[in-house]
Amino acid sequence: MKALQEIWPKFLQLLWIPILAIFEYVRYEYDIMAGFRFLFLLAVILIIYDYLQTKKHFQLFQHIAGHTSATTTLMGISIVLAALDYDLAKASILMMVLGDLFAGVVRRTLVKEKSDYWKSFAACFIGCLIAGFLVLSNPAFVLIMALVASWVEAKIFVLDDNLFMVLLAGLTGQILRFLAM
Repeated sequence: MKALQEIWPKFLQLLWIPILAIFEYVRYEYDIMAGFRFLFLLAVILIIYDYLQTKKHFQLFQHIAGHTSATTTLMGISIVLAALDYDLAKASILMMVLGDLFAGVVRRTLVKEKSDYWKSFAACFIGCLIAGFLVLSNPAFVLIMALVASWVEAKIFVLDDNLFMVLLAGLTGQILRFLAM
């Protein structure tokens, strides 16, 4: 039971998938700005949630530097959707979702010491590969983006790793695409 209590917050990462689907639907049905208005509304809701947490009303997400991990993750998602090619942004978001989920489950069930970070790295890498191949057809892009995202997941502890997974994996993919032209 304790293991389930430690793991269930990681499954909240899966909520980013329907949020991305809603963004995609609104983007195609209306326009890209309507999609970003949806993300803006979600950001307002998360900021209000952050405020309520500071008043100790309730806590659902992990806190990072005064904000929930959901707030910082949404910042990263919004940045990559606005700045990168859409397929690369979508791939980096899904890499964060599945990679962080896989790594979190392994970390909370199999990793006993910090020196065992390679186990969560491997789990994250597998999740990132799955996510990458769902969106991208270039195996080199998927492999390199998955390595970057997995390294961030394994090594970033001070700030929100989800923010940096999305940003750095997406930026890596964009640089690779630029160099491949």
